[in-house]
Amino acid sequence: MSVKSVVRQQPIETAASLEVDQAFLKSPVILCAGDAFQQLRKIIPTSVAVWRLLDVDATSLKIEVADRQIRSLRYPPLITIAVVATNAGTASLATDAATWLRAHGSRTVPEPIVLASKSVAAFAAELIGQLVKLMSTQAEFITTYARELASLRSTNENLQNHFSAVEGVLARKGFQPYDLDFVSEPVDSQSTVLNDSKERRVAQVLPVGSTGVSAVGVHIADIPPGAKGSLQAQIASLEDGAVLGTWTVAISALRAGWNVFGFDRSLS
Repeated sequence: MSVKSVVRQQPIETAASLEVDQAFLKSPVILCAGDAFQQLRKIIPTSVAVWRLLDVDATSLKIEVADRQIRSLRYPPLITIAVVATNAGTASLATDAATWLRAHGSRTVPEPIVLASKSVAAFAAELIGQLVKLMSTQAEFITTYARELASLRSTNENLQNHFSAVEGVLARKGFQPYDLDFVSEPVDSQSTVLNDSKERRVAQVLPVGSTGVSAVGVHIADIPPGAKGSLQAQIASLEDGAVLGTWTVAISALRAGWNVFGFDRSLS
């Protein structure tokens, strides 16, 4: 016995088609199963779209939006005011459509209305009742979302402040996890650059670009006990001589070996 495998290809969604669907689905709609949709279009205001239900499957809702204009929806409308069945024979299609809407993310789906069993006045009253319920639910959602948004903004502001404080501490203490870009290791000699300098001042050109630099390090071979004074360090760009960072540190706060001076933020 041979087995034949059949693969059904799904249409590829483009950004343009998604934008059209989203704009199309924003209008409030009434879904109608059966022939009553023509009558509803005559009595329902033009601001509310009346779509005729044709078929429902697992992935789409097939509708007629106007005469002979057929569309397959893969997303539910934003606002479904009512799901209407013309008679008992089309009630199952209306029920399937309501189930599909709930399964695909609609928060408020009204119960299907069988039009044949109701007078025009009764239908209008039920339609108004569903619309009021829908508006109340939407108002609750908006209020809830507004509260959640305010809470998220407050939390985000607190996190930003805490992150800034932690970043500042790491920069001042030299604890940031830097990636080493360039290093000039000290030479094991009694003669040091600073000791041999008559001006007690030394400058060094760092062979790296300034972009992305987060810290500079100064190596001190030894600190005599009881030494007083301070170390002044400054870094400037070669392009325009602009001072990018300045540090003044007491001798007592320094240590033998590498002393790292960090920026609050990486240079750009």
